[in-house]
Amino acid sequence: AHSVVRAMHLVLRDAILGVHMQSSGQRSLCSGKPFLGCTFSCQGSHARARGNAGMLGLPPRPKKSPLDGLHTRAGIKVVHLMPRSATLEQAGGLHRMTLRGHSGPVRRVVISPNGRDVITVSEDGTAQVWDMNVGDFVMQLARDKPLTDVAVAPDGQLAAVASLDGNCCIWDLDSGQVRHVLKGHAARVNAVVIDRQGLRCVTASDDGTVRVWALADGSCEQILEGHGGDQEGLVLDVAISADGCLAATVSDDATVCVWDLDDEVCMHVLEGHTGWVVSVEFIGSTSELVTASHDLTARVWDGVRGRCMHVLKGHAGRLNKVTVDASGTHAVTCSDDLTARVWDLDTGECLSVLKGHSAWISDAVLTRDGSRCVTVSGDAVAIMWDAKTGGMLNLLEGHSDAIRSVVLTYHGGFTVTASDDCTVRVWDTKAPPFKKVAKHAGRVTQLRPLPDGRHVLSAGDDGVAQVWDAGTCTAVRVLGGGGGGAALSYLMAARSGTVAVTGSADRRICVWDTCTGELTKELPPQHGSRVKHMAFDGSCSVAALLLFDSTVLLVDVPAGRTRELVSRKDVGVLSSGLNAVDVVPSGRLVLAWSKDGSTRVWDASSGALVRMVPGPVPTAPVLAVAVGPDEAILATGSGDRAVRLSRMADGAALAVLTQPGGAPMTEAGTSGSSAGALMEFSPDGQLLAVVLDGVTLAVWDLAAGVAQRPLVLPPPSSEVTGMAFAPVGQILATWGSDCTLRLWCCGEAAMGEQLAFFMVDAAVTSVCFVGGRVPRPGETSGVDWWCERWRVRWCDACTSLCLVGAAVARMCFVDARVTRSRRPLTWPVSVLV
Repeated sequence: AHSVVRAMHLVLRDAILGVHMQSSGQRSLCSGKPFLGCTFSCQGSHARARGNAGMLGLPPRPKKSPLDGLHTRAGIKVVHLMPRSATLEQAGGLHRMTLRGHSGPVRRVVISPNGRDVITVSEDGTAQVWDMNVGDFVMQLARDKPLTDVAVAPDGQLAAVASLDGNCCIWDLDSGQVRHVLKGHAARVNAVVIDRQGLRCVTASDDGTVRVWALADGSCEQILEGHGGDQEGLVLDVAISADGCLAATVSDDATVCVWDLDDEVCMHVLEGHTGWVVSVEFIGSTSELVTASHDLTARVWDGVRGRCMHVLKGHAGRLNKVTVDASGTHAVTCSDDLTARVWDLDTGECLSVLKGHSAWISDAVLTRDGSRCVTVSGDAVAIMWDAKTGGMLNLLEGHSDAIRSVVLTYHGGFTVTASDDCTVRVWDTKAPPFKKVAKHAGRVTQLRPLPDGRHVLSAGDDGVAQVWDAGTCTAVRVLGGGGGGAALSYLMAARSGTVAVTGSADRRICVWDTCTGELTKELPPQHGSRVKHMAFDGSCSVAALLLFDSTVLLVDVPAGRTRELVSRKDVGVLSSGLNAVDVVPSGRLVLAWSKDGSTRVWDASSGALVRMVPGPVPTAPVLAVAVGPDEAILATGSGDRAVRLSRMADGAALAVLTQPGGAPMTEAGTSGSSAGALMEFSPDGQLLAVVLDGVTLAVWDLAAGVAQRPLVLPPPSSEVTGMAFAPVGQILATWGSDCTLRLWCCGEAAMGEQLAFFMVDAAVTSVCFVGGRVPRPGETSGVDWWCERWRVRWCDACTSLCLVGAAVARMCFVDARVTRSRRPLTWPVSVLV
């Protein structure tokens, strides 16, 4: 019954992935048509349908959820932003499903002979059996020690699971019970294999021995010793021939031993490798075998005669694995040199070199006919190749950590990968190739719009900046390598739109021509204290750097000159450490705020300290500072939840606003589990959005001098780590570690109402709006309403970039049920993976 319910759940989930859903009987704002009687919700990458939960028998949604409170107080229907183009996460695409349940790295994955059950072993001490048709685990085989390997009997009834404590358990896959515990090894079991006859199980251990076990009663039939000579050698891998008569073992002693399992003798000790031999496989139904070694070579051996037939040379790094196809004609070797090689086992010739990974290759598998190959790597990517030509057929991206194991279904229709990110993913290897687009190789740190209203700049931990076309959702230019490999944590686009500047923690500053992508100026990195915070003016000609030793540097970027505004040796200037710095858009003034409750203002041209603006409470640290768009008002927020408004001209206090929320904060960016403090002026300077505890978002009407209704996001999963106003100032975007982007209405009649949301699989790191007002086609001036077109761009820790476009009537800001537009309101999203 559970399987049927789960299957119905998955069908419904696949049908609604990425689709806007509203409550039963209502109309979708995206299509204007009635939709399913359920509400789409998800947390992280898990999706759950609610509304029809009673009919499906699914558990109710938890009370605390990122989607709590999506239906607004004013009756505005919250819009779920829809994908415009397919992504790896969508049903029917290259990535079919993610199997989640392990709490530790998944070391090995195998597929049962029935082709349906997937068995995984993990360092969390559990082996799990998954049903690929259901997409969930159906059996858990628990142990109290990390697991290392797994093998399945040919009839699919038994599974042998090896563990770190030297034991191997034989599990009955029908009942989920332990049938035998194979005890005898004195150290971890590195490999386990079951013969094709289903009679014997062979284990290889770090204690230098190989043990042969009878599956029928779990008794130890043989103890094979011979590796290491006088010293104990680690037995790293074992293989059994197709007829079950021979076994081959490899060791760190650089030898290969061939054993006659019937006569219980060592037939040959194969010598020739000069390094650890780490992998072995028999070739087809023959007595020949192939081994892979850290000496950069693989060797093909005749197991009966005990001679080397071929030496497979070509790799520039140590080999990690060798795999043979079912026909026994081809083998693939995986190496630390970032390549895999496909070999003809009859001739020893290298047929192709598979280049494309950016880290060591840990495992590979060939289809039964040897025509295609899938490799997995430490770069968290799996790649499907044409084994004959070496051409890349498909890029399987989705894991967030190193992939350790890969298997194919019998006919090669699906690939299953196991990763250190604790997940297993199933891929459709026959799906159309996914078009590879430019992207960052690490976390995206910053996004900045260009003034043309069409392009966006992005910077990442990979040390690269890119220019994206918001209309076509593609990267049109790469500003690469400016960080010298260091992460680009700071990014700014000049008002002219032709210049961009990037900064990294080593004080390197690079100036780019955004039209050509050329590096026009570079200020090299400096030794000493690293950058704690960096800010630029609107023309990208002035930079302020705060170092971790509280030194404040002022940089004339075009001239390349650096001046010290504050030195850690200046006794009396600083009474406490500084939190951050900023430069006003005009570049006239530089600001730095401190833990002592004050904000210092310098003249950028002379470097003189103009004034010190006290905080709302002198003893409370200043956590956030914002400057009004006309540079006339300075807002400072302190740890006691007070917001002080001051005149920039003379520092005079205008007002002190009390921010709603819980306990006071004592350090910048820290209040229990809260995120950092944030302050943002609207483009017209009439509104001030403030978050001082990471949870409570309040929007202040500065003209009225009172706070509007605060937007309290549902704790604990809704920490706000960033926010941005739309160009018109009527929309506020917030995002955070709960993987959710939210759009809020800041219009007078619907202040605080949520308009839209979008959920992803990882924390959102940056958002910006792109574009401006555009007239509605066919309308002339004098019409009492207008359309606004903008783009919201976000990025997450998995380096995905998302572009959101909207065409919304102005009346929608007040009440979504009243609009003079006859066209349905749409919120399309394009995801670039």
